[in-house]
Amino acid sequence: MMAIKIKKVSNCRYLGVIVDDELKWTEHIDYIHSKLLKYTSIFYKLRAIIPNRILLNVYYAFVHPYLLYAVEVYGNTCPTYTN
Repeated sequence: MMAIKIKKVSNCRYLGVIVDDELKWTEHIDYIHSKLLKYTSIFYKLRAIIPNRILLNVYYAFVHPYLLYAVEVYGNTCPTYTN
């Protein structure tokens, strides 16, 4: 039987969640933060054009899933990382 070497990495993406080797979750939180910054600028530009109820629908369609997905896993990390 041949032995297969497994390479150690500092982080890995699994089911959309970036898990790092120290379980600090900073990589994943930074990823979510960068995604949400893009939507913030979009909402800022659309706020005067689209009614609030439509903006709310867009929020629940595109932003809310990023906030909720796997929050049970990384949500209990150190508060300084999530701030």
